[in-house]
Amino acid sequence: MYDEHVIFKCAVLTNIKMESQSTYWLMLVDRLDCLSDQTVFDKAGRIQHIVIDLEKARGHAVFRIKGIDETMLVINLEITESILRRELFGMKIEKVETYSGRLTL
Repeated sequence: MYDEHVIFKCAVLTNIKMESQSTYWLMLVDRLDCLSDQTVFDKAGRIQHIVIDLEKARGHAVFRIKGIDETMLVINLEITESILRRELFGMKIEKVETYSGRLTL
């Protein structure tokens, strides 16, 4: 609904002994090379402070960051607000800094 690049795949799990089925939807999102030069890494190469380059992420409302080991999903404010309205649980939402790369006068 928020991003045309996202693909959803249906997975149906069957438990023969319990005679039950559960349907799950897998969300497959793009991995973008979108980190700004302002992103800070520690000596081991782990991210200390993320800065997303808005130009590189343009057109994507939800994505993962290419080239990092951390399991995180980046979502835009519209999706965040939708999640919060539905009182979903099991996730941690953090604000991420962005950089446009443009000079403003």
